[in-house]
Amino acid sequence: MLAQSDTTQGSTASFRWSSAKSLLPRTRPLTNLVDQELQGVSAWLQLSPPPVGELLWVESREDLSQELGFDAPKWFVAVTQPHRKRIIMVVDAAAGQEQLLQTLRHELAHWAMQTIGLNHWSQSPAWFHEGVANTWAKSMNQPPQSTSIAWTAFHDELPWLHEYREGFGEGSYHASMGYALGEAFVRRIIRVYGEDILPQILQGMARGETLDEALVRLTDLALIDHEMALRLELGSWRALLAELAPQFFTIVTLVVLCLVPATMIRRRRRHQAAVAKWEEEERLALEQKDEQGDDKDDRWLHLT
Repeated sequence: MLAQSDTTQGSTASFRWSSAKSLLPRTRPLTNLVDQELQGVSAWLQLSPPPVGELLWVESREDLSQELGFDAPKWFVAVTQPHRKRIIMVVDAAAGQEQLLQTLRHELAHWAMQTIGLNHWSQSPAWFHEGVANTWAKSMNQPPQSTSIAWTAFHDELPWLHEYREGFGEGSYHASMGYALGEAFVRRIIRVYGEDILPQILQGMARGETLDEALVRLTDLALIDHEMALRLELGSWRALLAELAPQFFTIVTLVVLCLVPATMIRRRRRHQAAVAKWEEEERLALEQKDEQGDDKDDRWLHLT
């Protein structure tokens, strides 16, 4: 725990915040955005403003574990705890400022969703929480989760959503697969039913409905039906090719870049050969001209 003299504290309309002074160049600009971002996600989900809480900026995962009171999994980059009225952000877990902002937006989506009621919030599936948060963090016009799920689905090796109902486990790969599936599920129902589907689901949850009950009421299909449709979609050739396309472009680019030096060498050699041939032809032409000139001069001498 940092000494009081090493921290800076402040408040916004939505949070009381604290940060190590050494982290302020990264944390202060994002802290200034929290009210705006929280209003944005609350409007997107059509939820009332959540209560004021704490926003703690810590430096490392070790600091996070100290705040939590247990060893956090290695893949943890932030934690939202509505029951303890706080969000904890790990600054060093983000490679850059853009990634740190994306993580903050993700946690603010969790924070906004608590207004359905803390009991309903905690009883809803973990994968659905993360799917909604990931979708908001990146917004609908950005690419989905980067974890390769189409390839896994194509080989019928996808885990099932119920495996992530209570959490995501300790393993980074297993967790990333759950996040990717949750995001893919949320993006699909928005694409099929429109963005109002999420607020309607959350309103149903606020009244005590389960996710499955809300989906049946709103779409006439149960959760398992939506999951099967998603798995069929993800396992299609179209999804696989769409996922491989960027990698294919990268491979082609690398091949082209590798071939450029060889191409340049061949072009240089062809140019040198052409120049040598031209110089040889010029030399022969000059020699022939000289020989013709000598003969003409000789004839003139004989004539005189």
